[in-house]
Amino acid sequence: MTAPAPQPDETPPDETPPDELPPAERPMDGTETTLWVVAAHAGALVLSFVAPLLVMLIGGPRSTFVRRHAIESLNFQITMLSITIGWLLLLMGMVAATDPREGELPPLLVLGFGVFAVLIAAMYVLPIVATIRAGQGRDFRYPIAVPIVR
Repeated sequence: MTAPAPQPDETPPDETPPDELPPAERPMDGTETTLWVVAAHAGALVLSFVAPLLVMLIGGPRSTFVRRHAIESLNFQITMLSITIGWLLLLMGMVAATDPREGELPPLLVLGFGVFAVLIAAMYVLPIVATIRAGQGRDFRYPIAVPIVR
């Protein structure tokens, strides 16, 4: 004996209607999606890679758009953190190798600090641009993000 087929207005027994699902499993509406993608980029300004990681883990399973933005932001934050740490170590080595009795900074060291300033600016400017684009419902690709998380 087979189970009777569900009527058109009935929900099959193994499926729950979207309004009866727990909040964490419901599909996101437009406003909620926008909040999550903005949080992935704007939160990174304060919490670095932690904000996009949380957005990816909490909001990502409910929306591919949210997941895509969270991963993009997370990859950018990890890339910038790695570059910044490496550059700082390089600068510290250059400072340690500089003879303080010479009285002036070597040009390479000045260039190193200039590049470091550009890195810091990129860490703040690019997430702001990404936040604006995400708030408009558009995708954003960071120009310097190694795809570590997929």
